[in-house]
Amino acid sequence: MACELRCGAERAAGQVGACGLGAETHVYNRLLHMGEEAQLVPSYTVYLSGCSMACSFCSEAQHLAPPFSRPATDPVALARKVTGSLGRARNVNFVGGEPSIQLPWIARFAAELAELGPVPPLLCNTNGYLTPEALELALEMFSIWVVDLKFGNDRCAQSVANTDDYTAVLRRNLHVLEEAGVELWVRHLLMPGHLDCCTAQVLDWCADNLPSARVNVMPAFVPFRHNDNAEWGELSVDHRQRGRELLRRAGVSAPYFDGRRLDS
Repeated sequence: MACELRCGAERAAGQVGACGLGAETHVYNRLLHMGEEAQLVPSYTVYLSGCSMACSFCSEAQHLAPPFSRPATDPVALARKVTGSLGRARNVNFVGGEPSIQLPWIARFAAELAELGPVPPLLCNTNGYLTPEALELALEMFSIWVVDLKFGNDRCAQSVANTDDYTAVLRRNLHVLEEAGVELWVRHLLMPGHLDCCTAQVLDWCADNLPSARVNVMPAFVPFRHNDNAEWGELSVDHRQRGRELLRRAGVSAPYFDGRRLDS
């Protein structure tokens, strides 16, 4: 089982999972990315279709569910195409979508890269909704982890992302990553109407449980699917200011706001 949806689909045999994926992987974009945190760029970023969550404001929704916008991608062929583009990259960053539901493809891609020359560290840019088995495998592959911790409670996770048992799963996995000693970034997106129920709860928990993590509060919310979901408004200046103050008060060990160290 790759993710906590636990749909039971035999994807290797061609069955389609709840994530929308079958046996094939679809890369819908790849680029040398400069928009991550300063410590992570340049980042050679590979965007994968398919996701184990369904956030109602998702900016990438058009790429994540079938029919996919790109044909299936062969990992060996793609590795041979991109190997010459990795010279400046600090890492190879897998995002989407959700990379952790496509670990076999990533493993083949990374193995071919290693055959062709030096490979920067692999980065898993994840929603964190992995099973323990998938997390154990992924820890063998990725030395850098960027985990989106969006929700402070299960009610919000279910209503916004149609995701069950979110709090227990994310906290369990983040504890494992903390203990594993990987380079760990936790990102939290400020969402209108969710500063008390989500932002405050997330930051307090991180302060108490993740002493080694860099915690980045992101004030870049845009309701990309606003026409489909009337609950979302715009993120205001007041929301941003309050998010910054909640981060300051929480006392996380390495606080970042909009990618910049808060106390610098």
